[in-house]
Amino acid sequence: MDFELIPRMENGELQTNAAELVEAIKPELAKYNYIVDETNYAQAKADRSFLNKAVTQVSNSRKLLEDKVFGKWKADKEKIMAVERELKASAEALGNGIRVIDDEEKAEKAKNLEACWNAAGGNKYRFADILADHKSWLNKTAKRDVVAIEMQKELHDLGLQEKQIEKEIADLEEAQQVYLMEAWFKSRDYQLTLQAAHNIRTANEKIAAMAKTEEERKQAPVTRTEPHSEPKPLSQVETRSEQIYRRAFIVEGNEQQLRALIGCMQQTGLRILSIAKKDIPNTLPFGQ
Repeated sequence: MDFELIPRMENGELQTNAAELVEAIKPELAKYNYIVDETNYAQAKADRSFLNKAVTQVSNSRKLLEDKVFGKWKADKEKIMAVERELKASAEALGNGIRVIDDEEKAEKAKNLEACWNAAGGNKYRFADILADHKSWLNKTAKRDVVAIEMQKELHDLGLQEKQIEKEIADLEEAQQVYLMEAWFKSRDYQLTLQAAHNIRTANEKIAAMAKTEEERKQAPVTRTEPHSEPKPLSQVETRSEQIYRRAFIVEGNEQQLRALIGCMQQTGLRILSIAKKDIPNTLPFGQ
């Protein structure tokens, strides 16, 4: 495989035969596209060696052309780039000095603008925050009278919002109003301040509802529940004016019937007196 790059000038531009060489090599590569097996193992090693030599030839040809055409240019390029770095460093040094002067001028201008802002009634608001929203005021091209007009407009808009907020929070406690106004002066966020007022109002309503419930609970009459007492048997009721009589019986029945009879007697207040065991037949389950 013969690969040699040849430079030439056409219409003032450097041209080479690279395209022609590439087109000539590509078809030759097709015959090396095969699967290696035991039958073509030796041929594969020979083809690999040939291709490696071709790579070296192509690479050397490229480097030779670069050295021939750009050899001197590489050295000149490094010198030029070194000069560029020196020029850039000098420019940056001057720029740093310029920025120091500019920053000092901006600081002095900001100080004067703050004095004007406060004199116009804006001392309730942090001027640093105001200036952050109006950085153009510090530009050298910013005219003082134009800045003054913009300041007046800013203060007018803030004043309208301030009055509206005061109206919106008039129903709140004085300490809460002070807190919200201070928050407004710091943030100058109208919607955020109204949302904070809504949250405080909601909390107040919950606290008031809880206090009302507690007060109603305290004022509600206490209903005392008398302890439940079983009615006293008639035998325990005061019967001083009544004559007491006694009758003796011997009854007969099963256990369930006798227990029912005793329960009925107890409910009616009859006292069950002891009966001599000798008078009770053995056929009964219990003696009284």
